[in-house]
This record gives sequence, structure tokens and C-alpha cells, in this order.
Amino acid sequence: MLYPEIQFESKLNFPEIRKWLEEDCMTNIGKEKVKDISFSNNPDRIKIWQQQNEIFKHLIDEDALYPRIYFEDIRPHLQKAKVANSFLEPEELLQIRQLLQLSDQWLEFFEDDESGIYSSLNVASPSLESRDIIISLIIEVIDSKGEIRDDASEKLSEIRSDIRVIESRVRRSMNDTYQSAKEKGYLAEQTEITIRNGRLVIPMAVENKRAIRGYVHAHSSTGQTAFVEPSEVFEMNNELQDLITEERREIIRILTEVTKDIRSHISEIEISMHFLAELDVIRSRAKLAVRIKAEFPHISKSGQLKLIDARHPLLYVHHKELNKEVIPLDLEINEKNRILLISGPNAGGKSVALTSLGILVYMYQCGLPVSLSEKSEMVIFNDIFIDIGDEQSIENDLSTYSSHLTNMREMLNYAGGKSLILLDEFGTGTDPQFGGAIAEVILEELNNKKCKGLINTHYSNLKAFADKTDGLVNGAMLFDLENMEPLYKLELGKPGSSFAFEVAEKIGLPQHILDKAKANIGYSQIEYDRMLNELEAEKKELEELNSNMSKKDANLEKVASQYRAMKEKLQSERKELIEQAKKEAAGIVKGANKRIEKTIREIREIQADKSKTKELRENLNKYLDHTEDSIPKLKKESKKKKEVKKEVQGPIVVGDIVELIDSGAKGEIINIKGNEAEIAIGNIRSYVKLKKLFKLSGPEKSKKKDSTGFNSLTKVDINTFSPNLDLRGQRANEAIDELERFIDRALMVGIKELSILHGKGDGILRKVIREQLKEYSQVKSFKSEHVERGGDGITLVILN
Repeated sequence: MLYPEIQFESKLNFPEIRKWLEEDCMTNIGKEKVKDISFSNNPDRIKIWQQQNEIFKHLIDEDALYPRIYFEDIRPHLQKAKVANSFLEPEELLQIRQLLQLSDQWLEFFEDDESGIYSSLNVASPSLESRDIIISLIIEVIDSKGEIRDDASEKLSEIRSDIRVIESRVRRSMNDTYQSAKEKGYLAEQTEITIRNGRLVIPMAVENKRAIRGYVHAHSSTGQTAFVEPSEVFEMNNELQDLITEERREIIRILTEVTKDIRSHISEIEISMHFLAELDVIRSRAKLAVRIKAEFPHISKSGQLKLIDARHPLLYVHHKELNKEVIPLDLEINEKNRILLISGPNAGGKSVALTSLGILVYMYQCGLPVSLSEKSEMVIFNDIFIDIGDEQSIENDLSTYSSHLTNMREMLNYAGGKSLILLDEFGTGTDPQFGGAIAEVILEELNNKKCKGLINTHYSNLKAFADKTDGLVNGAMLFDLENMEPLYKLELGKPGSSFAFEVAEKIGLPQHILDKAKANIGYSQIEYDRMLNELEAEKKELEELNSNMSKKDANLEKVASQYRAMKEKLQSERKELIEQAKKEAAGIVKGANKRIEKTIREIREIQADKSKTKELRENLNKYLDHTEDSIPKLKKESKKKKEVKKEVQGPIVVGDIVELIDSGAKGEIINIKGNEAEIAIGNIRSYVKLKKLFKLSGPEKSKKKDSTGFNSLTKVDINTFSPNLDLRGQRANEAIDELERFIDRALMVGIKELSILHGKGDGILRKVIREQLKEYSQVKSFKSEHVERGGDGITLVILN
């Protein structure tokens, strides 16, 4: 139950949401279905709706290639076809065929989805067998342009053949007469043969119209030109008109037969039409999710309604257009605290909180996406009762207070444990003393009924009642006492103050007026509000202190983490250096020992020849000196080996050595044009966007090329390279990037024949890929694969 039934949606500003949905629909029947969107309390149905929203939003966010949705409204054609002996025109049959083929494309889209994530979009799918029968019937007589085929019947083929023969004879005869009249000067220089009343005629000046034998069919608007049909072609034109009439009769006969065959399948066509219209509505709901930045919360199992980062969708879109930020709302209503009583200053956000809750719950149960965090939890209500705004009625002689009491009566009669109640400015419209007392009793009754809800009020007796009553909880809209302005944030667990005296003092009311007003109210009430304000100020101060401490703790942990990482890195490097030094030292010692042993052996062999012994010792000393000097050099070289490549700051210019970020290939800049650079990778020239390159420094510039002309670090292993590339499902920019890398690697390994799989679909990805292939000078040619091996879904590429 929704109350009040007639004004319910307008009080929540829901018609604006419905208007957005209609604008995003692509079909007339889809727009009409938006009008049928309504409230449901069936959890299973709501889950399916929300799954559909989430899946189609994923398709939109990922820029996925899915079949189009737009189709012409064929309902008038179907109504026409239901009449016996009626016939559909070729254009009408073509529109039916296009709708059925579109339905077929969507079913193929679902069948190709191996993951099954799109299965919930497949709503009320039509019969495959019936759809194919109808398409075949239409294709047999109508071509892709909506024209009747010559071979639609044997008789039509013969008639059209005769028409072409006679038309040819008429044209030849007309040309002969036209040339003769022109040579004799009866025609103006720019005169051409034209058609009047379906017959070929020659435009002639009125004074010359008798120069040739024939029939005058008409005159120009000025009366200066006569349109003459030569007598030589008159009989042929009559015969031609008879054939055209006979052709039309045969076409009507064919169309009547096709329409008769289709008549028995109209219900299946209607199913396909509604199938596509439902997809159109789902797409519009997904577009709404993008517009309001919606997420998809789950249904609570515990009965807890929990809104996190909730935003009123209309307010969010309006603020976004103005580049303003909406302060999100967090609130929780559960079995313990069923009814939330919000108090606080005027214009502090109480009504926005209430209407935000109302419209989000209503949208969710209408199957629409909602603007809040996916961590939120929703509750499925059977009823929603609202009392928002002034409903006084002259016609029914109702005052504002009477209308409020009427609404309260309906809630007390029909609200229950699965009802949501939303009451704005509860108890107002009459004497506060009496209105507050009645409101307190009504609040008690609603609480006893176990219904959930949100109520806004300024009445102190209601705040006090909520504070001591199970099932009720106070909430306050926060207020900045220092700057005297609302913060639009809700805090649960305590009542809010109206800050009436603070606001009055800020705008400059005399102090003696304020003092007298405080005295009239009474010390206890003033003290109550003062304590609330002081508690709020102290809480805000504590929150700031906690926030600062948290930031300091986070910074300290970050520094400690960096120190630990640096320490581990230094220890690792130290260990590596020691191991390297040990290996080098062992090698040096081993070499020195061999040299010493060799020297001793040679001295023994020459039997102590003094001069030769001296020479051998000098050579040994030189070797040992050289060995000692080489130790630090080896260490330096070892360090150089570990040097990490670094990007050089500054723009890339001609002559720079650069590396491709994607593939790691290195080359020299030959030329720069716009945002692209011509790069030489060995003997290969390639064009690459500058943003995909970075300059190399130090040892990377001095790398020597191997015998093939390639830097040894840029080689691609031919054994692991595949000449087949699958780009299905990728967005256009992703596919182009992948294609560039693929072509570069193919050139480096010397493979000339490549295959690119992109699928058929609407042909968008195929067109993008082939346009990009035209930009490569290394591409010699490309074409579609053989029809039996994929056809237009695969492009074969031949490289130079």
C-alpha cells in the first residue's frame, strides 16, 4: 500500500526520475513501459531487476559491443496484418524483418556469453523456430532495401522483363525524336526529356509544340512550355502503363500471401517486440545508474535498513551540474531502533534526509538503481506512508492540521510491522501544547505496531519520549555553533537543538528581548538546550583530536614501514656485494697461485740462472701489482652491472635512445611529428606515440647491437610468438594499443601473415581495426577470412 495513493510520487519528486528514464529510452514502446514501472514488495522480482541494472551498467561502463536496441514501432503494422485479406507494404515487412533480426542478434549475444553473467537480461525471449520462419518468408520477397524482388514470383519476373524491354524501346524512340527536334532548332539548349503523368515527354516552347507529331500532356505554370509526348511512343507508353498496372496487381497478390502467412505468427512477433522493449527499459535504468552514480546494495536478512553515503538523486544531479558537492547521509533503522526521530535547526537538512530515505526506498522497490554505497542494506516494505508538506484543502474544508490528522488516522489503521512511515514536521499546525501531546500518543501507537520510520520534529516532549522509549531513537542534524550554519550531517543517539536563540542573536535581535523570551520559556528548557550545545562542541573537539592523532599514527607507521623496507634492501645488497667480492677474491687468489707455481717451476727448470730468475720475479711482481689494482675495478664493474635504468628528464628529441613501455624494445628516434615519433629498432622503422616511450640514460645508450641489427634485449622469441590475435570484447582504444604491439612484435620476428579475430557484431570493432591497419606503412594488404572459416569476423593481414 502506498499512501497517499494519488499524490505519493509527486511528493517524493519521482516524476522527474521517470522523465529521465523516458528520455533515455530509444523506442516508443520502451517509453510506454517506463510509465508502467511501479512499486513491488516481491524480493525475488526486485533482485532480478537490480541484477539487470548492474549487468547493463557494466556493459555501458566497459564500452562493450552489444547489439543495438532501436527498432521502428511495428504495432500499427501488426494491427493491419490481423485484418483478413489485408497486405503489408514492403517497407512495413522490412521493419518487421529488422526487428526479428535484431532479436536474433541479442539471443546470439546471450548464447556467446560463456560466463552466463548476461543471462538475467534474457527476458521473455521469443521462439527461435518461429522467428526464423517469419524472416525467411520476408526475405523471399523483400530485399535489404525494402524493394520487391524480381524473383518473388515467376509472373512478376516476366512482367518486369517485358517492362524493361518496352522502356528501352521507348527511350530509343524518344532520343531519336529529341535529337531530330533539337537539330531543327525546336528545342532550347538546356532542354531534357522529362516525365509527366508517368509518361516520357519533351518540353517545348508553346509556339513549337506542333513541330512534332504528338500529344500535349501539360503546360508549365508560366504557360510558356508545353510537354509533348511524340506519337511514335504513344502506343508503347500505353503498353508500358498496362504492364505497370499488371505489375502492381502481382505485387499486391504476393504481399497478400506473405501477410497471410505472417498472420499466424503475430503473437511470436509481439513477443520479440516486447523482448526488445524490455531491454530498452533495462538500458534506460542502467543509464540512470550512471547518471546518479548508483551502486547495488543487497536486501537485508536481519530486517536492518542501513543507508551509507546515501544521496538524494535529484539533489545529486542538480549539484553536479553546478559543480557543488552533496553531503551524503548515513542512517540506520533496525529492530531495536525502529523509528528515528530527527530534530535540529530549520534548513538544517531534516526534510532532505526524510525525502532521501523515501525516494531511495521507493526507487529500489520499483527496480531502479539507487544512489548510495553498495555496503548499504535495504529492507523490502509492504507499505509506505508519507505525510510531507501542506495538504490543506478548500474543497474538502480541511486545514493543515486536519489534513495531518487524516494522514495519522490512515497510518494508525493500516500500518504494521512491514510498513515504512515518513512524517515531516510531526505535530505542527495547531497549538504546540496540544499538538505535542497528541503527537506523543500517536508516536507511541506507531511504535507499538512495530513499524519502521523516520519522523522530523521540533517538539521537546517527543525528543524526551524517544529518549526513554524502546524502539525509538533520537537523531540530530549537526550545527556549526562557531559559524552559525548547518552542517547537513545526521548524528544518531541524541536529540538536536533548534538553536533559536543563537540564530536570533546572530541576526541582531536586542538582548533584552532574548533575555525576556528565555525567562518566559523557563530555566530548565534553556539549560537543556545549552547542555546539548556544549556536548556537541566538546564532541566536535574530541573528533578533531582523534582525527589528528590518527593522521600522526598513520604517518609514523608509514615512516617505520619505509625504514624497514630500506633496511631490508640494504642488507640484501650488502649480502650480494659480499658474495660477489668473495667470488672475485677467490678467482684472483686462484690465478695468483697458478702464476706463482708457474714461476717457481720455470726457475727450477733454468737451474738458478740469476738474470732469468730476476726477470721471472719482476714479471710475477708486475702481475701481482696488476691483480691488486684490479680488485676495486672489478667491484666498480660489478656495481655497474647492477645499475638500474633510469628515465632521463626532459622532452624526447631526434637522436635520443628510447624504450617502448609496452614491449621493452629499444631504438633511436629518427623523426618526430606531432604526438608520434618514428623510431628505428635495428633495421625496422616504426611509428609510436610519444606517451608510450621514455628516454634511456647511461649504459642503455651504449648497448651494442648483435649481428642481426637488433639490441639483444629487444628480441622476441619466435617460438613463443603467435600470429593470431583475439580482440573480441575489447574497447576501441584498448584494441588499437594491442594491435600496435602485435604488429611491432610480428615485424621483429619476421612473420608476414597474421590473423586478427574481432567478431562480427555491428562491425564497429572491425571498422576501427581496418582503419588503423591502413595507417601502417608495413602493412601490404588485408582482407576478410574465407566465409567458412569466420568471414568478416576475422581479418587476414600481409606485411611487407
